Amino acid sequence: MVDEIKNVIEFGNGDCFLEVNNSVGQRWYFPYKHTKRFLSLYRPSSIKGKIVHFILPIIKYLPFTFGFLHMKRVRISLKQQTKELLSNTLKNKEFEFALFCGSPGKHKKTTMMLISDKDIIGYCKISDKQPVINLFRQEKAALDFLQKENIDSVPQILFCDNIAKDNNTWLHLQTTKQKDNSVSPTIHSQEVIDFIIDIKEKTSVKLSYKDSEFFVAIRQLENIYPKFLDKSLHPVLSQCINDIDKYHTCEKRVYTLSHGDFTPWNCIMANNKLFAFDFEYSHRTYPPYYDFFHFFTQSCIYDRNWNENRIVNEYKKIKSTILHRYITEELCDIYYKCYLAGIIEFYLTRDNGFLNDKIKECITLWTNIIKQLNNE
Repeated sequence: MVDEIKNVIEFGNGDCFLEVNNSVGQRWYFPYKHTKRFLSLYRPSSIKGKIVHFILPIIKYLPFTFGFLHMKRVRISLKQQTKELLSNTLKNKEFEFALFCGSPGKHKKTTMMLISDKDIIGYCKISDKQPVINLFRQEKAALDFLQKENIDSVPQILFCDNIAKDNNTWLHLQTTKQKDNSVSPTIHSQEVIDFIIDIKEKTSVKLSYKDSEFFVAIRQLENIYPKFLDKSLHPVLSQCINDIDKYHTCEKRVYTLSHGDFTPWNCIMANNKLFAFDFEYSHRTYPPYYDFFHFFTQSCIYDRNWNENRIVNEYKKIKSTILHRYITEELCDIYYKCYLAGIIEFYLTRDNGFLNDKIKECITLWTNIIKQLNNE
């Protein structure tokens, strides 16, 4: 094993676990005895993966299928140093754990799901990579800030530091309100807009454009897109940036905290309220409703596999049925352009232009949405 789990896990002894691998290099470890309790950690997107997810509690008793399904049984245990730290932080609770070893890439991290007495008590992210550790710090700052603003529908940080002076691996442990029967909201769920409005009301500040984080992002986009994107996309992005600058520079505007990756898979419904997590890419001063447009657009792309025409048509419906209660139609288009420019900048900057095929496809799609908005 060459990733960070070697610093927290011992292989070859301990309890029996089921190792599950997929075709894109992702890996999970589930307790063999209580596999079903931890299945919410396993969120496959392929049809084969979804079938495995459904029948995993049964498959584990059919070892002759393991080779075909890229599974095997292993024995693992937490290293004593890690186990003591988690136990002390969790006030000596007895717990079980499962692991998701992350998606390949420079921001890869391991996520540990913790269960005590059949209740999910928290998640612990693990990494020894400095860029990921910086994200842990960023998420902690965002969550601490939201707690001070009396927003209780987000996790609390229980621990965020390295395991010990002689172990540079960081643990980022946080609470959760997730239950076994928790479900994810949809774009039509009132709780989605309620969550966004709550954060907007409690974190809004009026700033000059140049004093916002969003201004920095747009300037970065302006500098980077000519280097990495096809020339056919340049005029669309240039006009989009001009429209954004024109709106924001004429006077001070309202900016709010943005989750940064607010999607159906980064939130759940708990006690009739939305509970959001994974604030690693949050920003303190971004345009309002940025998270709404991310939730909407990513849902259309990843859950429905829609092209830009279907997304724009659905956006027009959403604009007249949901968003009109909060913002004008003209302002709605500006905010959507802000989001689309922001998400393109995020991926170009994060990956320094080295984009996988899916992100390349998305950038073309996002740009085509901007083009349709420009032509309205």
